[in-house]
Amino acid sequence: MNNSINNYNTNLRSADLVGQSETYPLNYQFHSNTASSDFTFSSFNFSSAKPSGMSVSAEPWIEQWLMKIGKNNHSLKVGSNEPKISISSARKSIKICLDTLSKLDAISEDLKSNVQKLSSAEWKKKTVKIGHLKETFNNVLNNLNNPENVKALQRAVHQRKKKRANQKRKRIEKQISLKKEKEEHINLNKQIDRWLDVKKEEDDKVKTEETMNKDIDCVLSEVNKKKLDAKKNLSLIRALIKLRNIRETVRVQRGEKTSLEDKHAFATTTEKMLKIWENALKQYNTEEHMLKTMLEKTASENLKHKELLKEKQTLFMWEKVIFGDKTIASAQNASFIALTAAERDMETFIAIRRSWDTFLVNEPQGSSLPIGWVLPPNEASKDWKKFLPQ
Repeated sequence: MNNSINNYNTNLRSADLVGQSETYPLNYQFHSNTASSDFTFSSFNFSSAKPSGMSVSAEPWIEQWLMKIGKNNHSLKVGSNEPKISISSARKSIKICLDTLSKLDAISEDLKSNVQKLSSAEWKKKTVKIGHLKETFNNVLNNLNNPENVKALQRAVHQRKKKRANQKRKRIEKQISLKKEKEEHINLNKQIDRWLDVKKEEDDKVKTEETMNKDIDCVLSEVNKKKLDAKKNLSLIRALIKLRNIRETVRVQRGEKTSLEDKHAFATTTEKMLKIWENALKQYNTEEHMLKTMLEKTASENLKHKELLKEKQTLFMWEKVIFGDKTIASAQNASFIALTAAERDMETFIAIRRSWDTFLVNEPQGSSLPIGWVLPPNEASKDWKKFLPQ
C-alpha cells in the first residue's frame, strides 16, 4: 500500500514542477509513513492537479479552461479592482467561507477514512473538488481582505451603528414623550375628577337647600296664609282710620259739627282691632320662626347623616382594600370563637388587655400603640407579604 501511495504521489508531483515557482489551482500533498499504511492529510496543500508529465507550456490550456467556465484571471482582477461590498454581502461571503471549510473538513475526513478503499479516479475526483472549493474560498477571502472593501465595510458598519444609535435614541425619546403624555393625561383626568366632585358637592348643596326651602314652604304655607290675612286686616283698619280722619277734616272745613262720642268709639274700636291683629301677627311670626328652626335642624341632621354614611362607605372601601371581602364566619368556627371571645367574656377581655399592657414601656424606651390601621412598609417582609392581596 505504501508503494502505491508513493507512486501516486510521484505521478501527481512531476519532476519538472518541483523547482517551479508557479502555483496551480489544485495543490495537494501526502505525508506517508514507511512503517505502516497510516498517513496524515493536512492543510489541503496539494501540489498539482495536472497530469504527470505536464510542463509549464500547459498554462495556456489552463487559461482556456478558466475562460471556458467564465473564471479567467482578467475578470477576477477587474472584479477585485472594483470593490462593491455591503454588510449583507459580507455576511453571505463569510457564510460561504464557513460552508466551504465545513465541506473541506468533510472531504478530508472522507479521504482519511477511505484512503485504502478509494481508487485513483475517485481520489483524483475528490482532489479536483477540493481544488474548486479552495479556489472559491480564496476568491471570497481575497474579496473580503481587499483594503478598499474593508474600509467600505467599516464605513457601512459605522453608519449602521450610528443609524441604530439614532433609532434607539429616537425610540427612547418617544417612550419618554409617551410616558410624559400619559402622566399628564392621568393628572388632567384627576384634576377633572376633582373639579367634577367639587361641582357635584355644590350642586348637591344647592339642591338640598332648594328641597329644604320647598319643605319649609309646604310646612309654613298655613302660617304664611295667616300672616297674610293679618297684614291685610291691619292694612284695612289703617285705611279706615285714614278715611275717617279725611272725612272729619272735610266736615270741619265745611263748618259741620262732629260727634265726640262717635269719634271716641271709633278710635277705641280701631285701637283694639289693631292690637288684636298685631298680637296675632307676632304669634304667627314666632310660630314661623319655630317651624323654620325645627326644619333647619332636621335638614342639618339629614346632612350629617349623609356625611356619616359617606364616611362609612369610605371606611368600608379601605377595609376591603386592606383586608379583602368580608366573610361571615359560622359560630362553630374555632378561629371565630377565639377572636370574638373578648366580646362575650369580660375575663377574656381583661386578659387580652393585660397582655397588651405588658408591652407598654416609657416613651424614651419605646413607641406608643398605633392609632388606626397598621399598614405594611413599602418593601414588605415575608411575614407581611403573605397577608397582602395578590
